[in-house]
Amino acid sequence: MKRCTAKNTWFEFAEKLIQTAYSIFGDAQVPITEKGAGDPKVLAKILLARTLSNFKGAIALTRDGMTVEARILTRCCFENFLWIGGLQAKGDEFARAMRHEEGTSTKVRGEFIFREAIKLDEKVEKRIKAQLRDINKKWPKTKSLNVKDMAQGRMFRQARQVYRQLSSDAGHPSITSLNRYYIRKVEEDGETVRGIDVAPPPKEDELSQTLDWACEAMLKVCVEVNDILEGATAGQKLWAILDEYQALTGAPSPIFPAHARGDTV
Repeated sequence: MKRCTAKNTWFEFAEKLIQTAYSIFGDAQVPITEKGAGDPKVLAKILLARTLSNFKGAIALTRDGMTVEARILTRCCFENFLWIGGLQAKGDEFARAMRHEEGTSTKVRGEFIFREAIKLDEKVEKRIKAQLRDINKKWPKTKSLNVKDMAQGRMFRQARQVYRQLSSDAGHPSITSLNRYYIRKVEEDGETVRGIDVAPPPKEDELSQTLDWACEAMLKVCVEVNDILEGATAGQKLWAILDEYQALTGAPSPIFPAHARGDTV
């Protein structure tokens, strides 16, 4: 079980992570080839940029005590990490699968528009029909990506577990998520009071746990992207930060990849 570290300590640690992520991004020079954004290294940098943006948002929301909103962005960080894991494990194959995923999504949306006879501007309708013809030609058997299709191993199983937890208690309007706004308490006279709180006060332990998870996801993304980029010089800072994270949480090292330090599995 992880220790509940004070928020201020997490904020200080988060700032170190942000600067390290910027350093990795700037240090790793990845040329744009004929593959364009389909190059695994280019995609890795793009996913790092997205995670950094999500992470900064999660930290800012936590400062404002907005637990649910911070957890939604933390969920995005874990989702990015799972995608990066697939990219690290399968390279070009996974990059192609991401393109197929995009085609599937566009196809589903376009078919819905015409199935429901939604009124469109003539130019927009022609453009969408052209997109659908192009997709059917390029990828006649498109399919959606799923977190279960990503990289395997203990580290990714643990990440999927947190991802699902965040989906349930923040990402979706589940009963667990909605219960945050439903108030039920027993007064001193024994009377039970029920109601709805439009702005429920945040719980300190939940805010700290959210910061913990967000930092874990950001650190994992940095480690994996650094590995895909074949060890950016700035990535050497990661090992000291990894030690600091584990000291903060008491977390066992297996939540991070064995190859992070060149260890054997």
